[in-house]
Amino acid sequence: MKHSGTRRLRPWGVGLPIALTVVLEVFRNLVLSPRLGPAVAGDVEGVLAIAGVIAFSAVIWVLVERAEAKTVTAYRAASAHERQLVALHEAALSVTAALDLPTVLRRVVEESRNVVGTRYGAVAVVTPAGSIEEFVSSGIDEETVRRLGAPPTGHGLLGLAIAERRPLRIDDVATHPGATGFPPGHPVMHTLLAVPLLYENTVLGSLYLADRTDGQPFDAADQEALARFGAQAAIAVANARLHEELRRLSLLEERERISMDLHDGVLQTLYATGLGLESAGEDVERNPAAARTGIQRAIDRIHGTIGDIRHYIFDLRAEQEQAGQGLVPLLRQLLESTDHPGVTVSLEAEGTVDPLPRHVQWEVWHVVQEAVSNAVRHARAGRVAVRLRAEGPELAVSVTDDGVGFDPQAPVDQTHGGLRNMRRRAAAAGGRLDVGSAAGTGTTVTLTVPTARGGGLQP
Repeated sequence: MKHSGTRRLRPWGVGLPIALTVVLEVFRNLVLSPRLGPAVAGDVEGVLAIAGVIAFSAVIWVLVERAEAKTVTAYRAASAHERQLVALHEAALSVTAALDLPTVLRRVVEESRNVVGTRYGAVAVVTPAGSIEEFVSSGIDEETVRRLGAPPTGHGLLGLAIAERRPLRIDDVATHPGATGFPPGHPVMHTLLAVPLLYENTVLGSLYLADRTDGQPFDAADQEALARFGAQAAIAVANARLHEELRRLSLLEERERISMDLHDGVLQTLYATGLGLESAGEDVERNPAAARTGIQRAIDRIHGTIGDIRHYIFDLRAEQEQAGQGLVPLLRQLLESTDHPGVTVSLEAEGTVDPLPRHVQWEVWHVVQEAVSNAVRHARAGRVAVRLRAEGPELAVSVTDDGVGFDPQAPVDQTHGGLRNMRRRAAAAGGRLDVGSAAGTGTTVTLTVPTARGGGLQP
């Protein structure tokens, strides 16, 4: 809060006449007194000595009074400055503690009014082009704000501090050449103090205060205090914007993850279910029992897929819970639970497979599922071999088929994003994906990931 005190100064123009009056009065009593006059009349030097002592004492008294007044004034100024620094510190802590932009802006404008002591305040946040995109005011009641309608766009004095990138202090708003006037119903404001919100040499907006509560115009101390607070406010605004951007990117990444999960999990399972139903349809007449078994298996798989979709929607990953049993049992369960009509699928682990972080197991599981599905769907393979091989602090997981092969460098149809998803999953696991294939020679997809010894966390 802004504090002020009454100055108790005793200038020379007041103290010195008092001292001289005292000297003259003493001199008159000594020299002109009927009783003392004759006695001291012959001792002029004594009289002058007494008068000099009295005058010297008066001067000392005036100097002491002057020094005391200066000390009191300096103490009051230091106390006021200290209180303002405390207010600045508390205001900065309050502002920087928030993360969402609306809360930050509300705290900025309220705390800035407290630091300087004003009736009104406002803060504006601008776009890179300089136009106001967020505007929060304080000191004007909500009903008046509602009647005023749309917030300012940055014309007139509000845009001046932003455009000129420097503080603005105006003693009379009405007579300033840059003023455009107040809209109907807006409170009349007489004085204005504004500072730009600068962060890394970029103008994020501007902070405005109007009309000190004591009715005095803004001074240099007010400008300095608001500039200091504005520097902290700019950091808070930049931090809130960064938080919003990270949250937006997080949402985009989550949507991408769900998209990959649906493609790599649900769609692949539905495709395998379709293959199973086609095979069951062929067995209806020649092997009804096998057909019933295939249909029941398809029904169970569809129910499982419905459960998977629920897990994706609510971000409940049952497979991650199962990852605690280890990667090899997890992959064996995957291959055994999926029908691959006419295709022989094998799983082999060479050596001891070190534990993997659970999120890495999750990514490996999806890559293997995608590679096996691609071998069955597109490569028309007869055999698919899944191999796990420990290579020091890394684990290599390869899926090899004897299908028709393809050109890995050829453009990938955007509607078939399996290879793209596998590469993204490899990166998410901190590993790399290598694809070896050529027309008529089959395909080998190899995913290499770090084990727990390679820096990962124990499951």
